[in-house]
Amino acid sequence: MEKTTSVPFMKSKTDRRIICLDMNSYFASVEQQDHPSLRGKPIIVTGEEKRTIVVAASREAKLYGIKTGMKIYEAEKLCPFVMRVYGDGDKYASIHDAFISILSKYFLCIEVASIDEVYIDSQGITDWKKLESIAKEIKKDFKSQLGEAITCSIGIAQNKRMAKFASNLHKPDGLTILTQEDISRIIPNTRVEEISGIGRRITKRLHSLGIYTFKELNNFPIEIIKNEFGEYLAIFLYNTAAGIDLEEVVPTKDAPKSFSHEITLPNDLVDRKSCEKVLYGLVQRVAFRMKEKGMKARCIGVHARFTDFTSLYSNRTMEIYTYDPHILFTQSKGIFSSIFTEGSTIRQIGVHTSLLVSEYDLPVDLFSESSSQLQNALQKIKRKYGQTMIAPLSTYYMKNRIERKIHGFYLPEHSDND
Repeated sequence: MEKTTSVPFMKSKTDRRIICLDMNSYFASVEQQDHPSLRGKPIIVTGEEKRTIVVAASREAKLYGIKTGMKIYEAEKLCPFVMRVYGDGDKYASIHDAFISILSKYFLCIEVASIDEVYIDSQGITDWKKLESIAKEIKKDFKSQLGEAITCSIGIAQNKRMAKFASNLHKPDGLTILTQEDISRIIPNTRVEEISGIGRRITKRLHSLGIYTFKELNNFPIEIIKNEFGEYLAIFLYNTAAGIDLEEVVPTKDAPKSFSHEITLPNDLVDRKSCEKVLYGLVQRVAFRMKEKGMKARCIGVHARFTDFTSLYSNRTMEIYTYDPHILFTQSKGIFSSIFTEGSTIRQIGVHTSLLVSEYDLPVDLFSESSSQLQNALQKIKRKYGQTMIAPLSTYYMKNRIERKIHGFYLPEHSDND
């Protein structure tokens, strides 16, 4: 089919060189480095709870078809002798800081996309051979300073999306450079879902039109694509097909972009009050971390996953920036009410705060001085004795019995007769 009209393509920035560095099987490889007896063996990293899932799988485990997010019994069915290791967030964060420190010796413009992935703007270094040489040096530094078991895959291209695509082409421990000529040759026969930014929903809609590759997209009438996806998304799709992406690498400072905490419950919850008590514990943990970092948020969101594995997420923007747990809990409780219906069965709850700003960048509120003193006192007590030493009485008694340890925070024990 012939295209019936044109889409205004963005002008590609040909002088940029963007690097995507993706750590391979990150949590699992860190564990294998830390425990030599695990090297070369199929392992899965999980939580300690009964109802946890596969958080990460080693490359050896992936050969058996084990994937992140899989249930433990599913992984063990695929590989009966797979070894289970409990995750250690502090350890992974420490190694993350170490490899960021290594990268900082070579480049200044580094954007942390996640704990195991970064984007780098070479800022003036345009020679592909020189960038390849630097990438090889980084890999050597990783092996000598982090350990032989910890590897990364590196993709280099003219923009972030194509650099990400390049990093996925040769795993593990790959190094791939994609020039514009390479992209023009490879992208047409690439399946649409293989490019970041095109998720499951968009992929499903494209497949329903009979579009599986970017070549098929380019040969499809643009008017139909516009009617199906809208002008903005149509432009995005066609520019992606051309290997164009103008998104900048935004250097990540010490300040985080968001705070979140979620739990997979050991037992399903069916009543709102019990869910709210768990929600309170999550908010307390998020608020504690925000205050430790001196960050206040203006947006808070709540995520709920139901027994049938469907999920709902909603958020709201507040009138003020805050890390006050009482305000955050009040807002999150209201959000949860909007996504919870009576009869629902909840298996996972999460809290997420964003739109952050340093408390030192906000004007001083003279009327909140007493409240700040109280929060500071509570913070000191929690820091020294634990985050559950002080809590509202309403969170003490639980209608349903829930294990004390839930994804790192504790709920007080009580007897049914209390």
